[in-house]
Amino acid sequence: MLRSVLAMALVPSCLLLGSSDALAQQPEPRPAAAATPRFTDEELDILDLGEYDAGEIVLGGLIGTVVGLGTGHAYQDRFDETGWLYMVGEIGTVGATGIAMTGCAAASEGWSALGCVAISAIAGASVLGAIKLVEIVDVWSHPFLHNRRYRELDARRRDELAWSLHVLPDSEGGVRVGLGVRF
Repeated sequence: MLRSVLAMALVPSCLLLGSSDALAQQPEPRPAAAATPRFTDEELDILDLGEYDAGEIVLGGLIGTVVGLGTGHAYQDRFDETGWLYMVGEIGTVGATGIAMTGCAAASEGWSALGCVAISAIAGASVLGAIKLVEIVDVWSHPFLHNRRYRELDARRRDELAWSLHVLPDSEGGVRVGLGVRF
């Protein structure tokens, strides 16, 4: 910025003084900034996936609510995205709770062992319940959020000017070429 301001101030003064050397030392104009892409990679993924239909929403939601373990996400074709997290979280919580309860029973005797087992069970059930709640909310809400975003992107895609080239046979055995414009 400073360089261009100095160049703008220097050019008129050099013209007044009649010096052509200063004009030759002007900085080269910078190329225009690259145009921003129409859609980001994430937006293109959303457009490629399309909308969730009612069956994917309802069946995926029911399977995810009843079975869990990321199965509803798998039905909605989102297991790689988030479903695996719920599967690992649920299985890991059950496993860690079982290990904690077994350790409590082996390490202590009497009422203290029972208290330790109860606390481990309550903590494990709380963590499992929290994971399950988040899974249920995600499996039911994500398709609606995705569909809304898809419709916004699709409208933006349709609003842009589109060109297409058409090659069609004509009645005389030749070929006709046409240019289609959608706006």
